[in-house]
Amino acid sequence: MDCLRFGIQLFIIKWANFFCLQIFLSVNAPKLLLLAGVDRLDTDLTVGQMQGKFQMVVLPKVGHCVQEDSPDKVADTIASFCVRNKFAIAKCEFQPVYPGC
Repeated sequence: MDCLRFGIQLFIIKWANFFCLQIFLSVNAPKLLLLAGVDRLDTDLTVGQMQGKFQMVVLPKVGHCVQEDSPDKVADTIASFCVRNKFAIAKCEFQPVYPGC
């Protein structure tokens, strides 16, 4: 039983900081956050998004596993983000979809 308890404690320590918001928000690079919904968006992310620290895209009608529920929308969003931020050059047949357009 002690072995199981030790394993769970290591698991909690490892995953507690898996997505550290302060590190995400402090990185000085273009960032994209894909969400299935904004109902559980915490205060730090809301403020960071309002300050323009990252681009947030909400994909409607998808579950928590957006890449499996809507792979085409995820791919289009990432490709558009890469073209917009000049990480990639679009092929002539690709039409980027920008937020708010």
